[in-house]
Order: sequence, then C-alpha cells, then structure tokens
Amino acid sequence: MSRISLQLQSAGAGEPITVFLTTPAGPEVFAVPWPARPEAMQRAWRDRFLAHHDPARGQPPADVVKTWGMRLGSALAEWLEQPEWEPLARALEQFPALPLVIDSHGAAAAIEHLPWEALPLQRPIWRVSPPTSLAASVSEHARRPRVLLVVGSEHDLDLEAEITQLNVRAQRG
Repeated sequence: MSRISLQLQSAGAGEPITVFLTTPAGPEVFAVPWPARPEAMQRAWRDRFLAHHDPARGQPPADVVKTWGMRLGSALAEWLEQPEWEPLARALEQFPALPLVIDSHGAAAAIEHLPWEALPLQRPIWRVSPPTSLAASVSEHARRPRVLLVVGSEHDLDLEAEITQLNVRAQRG
C-alpha cells in the first residue's frame, strides 16, 4: 500500500463520525466527535464567498472571504488535533512520505464540504469521488462536455505528447 486512506462515515449531522484508517501498518477504526466549529466556519465562509461573487448581495471584499477561509482552515486543523484523532496523527508521523486519501462520501454533506486539501500536512491530500454507475456515466457522457484538469507545477511541463494523443482520440470520436 502506498498511501494512507481515511474513510469517514456518519449517521447524520451532529452524530459522531466513524473513521476507517488504512495504512501499510494495517487498518484501524475509531470514532471522532462531530466537527461543530469547522461546520459553522464552512457555512460562514460559503455565505461570504457566494455574496462576494453575487453582485446583488453586496459583495464583501475578497480579503473578507480570504480571512474566513483561513479561519475555516484553522478550525479544521484544530479539530484534527483533538485526542480522538491520535491514530491518524501516529500514521502521518510514521509514514511522512505517503499521500493522504480521504473518502467522505459515506458521511454527511457538511463533512464532504470541508476543505481537506488545504490542511498543512506537508504531503499530497487527495479526495475520492463517489462511484458512479457505468450506464449513467455513458448516457451523461454523450450529452455533457468533457473537462480535462491538470494539476501540478508548470515548471518544465511538456504536455505535447498527451495533447497529440487527446487530439487523435477526439478525431476518432
């Protein structure tokens, strides 16, 4: 195994969260309290973010949105510092080079919407998307545009071979 996997499941808002942690050392299951403060900070940040991008709502300055985003990140980090998260802290210390993969699609929406990727863990943090059925993806695929997102450093980036391959595939339909 070349990653630390964190799967979060909850019965609903306000309920404890069951955490399934899988590392090269083995699996572990533990419970953590509901993230009341990060959830409230997420709502406050989202309200300001939406207002900033909606001319009809008064547009708070970008600095206000940024400040609330930093508060949200701090609240999430503080939640993860609680003693109940000790198994994750041990895993992150034991395997410093491994990425953290977070699967929260079995949890309440408030958990899914937290900015997990913004945690200052000095490692890649990836979020797993919920699985989709092949039939649904094929029918949607025929009508919806495709989007390619490349994330990474642009230093010495050469995508010519990949672009050529994508163009060939696009010509074939």
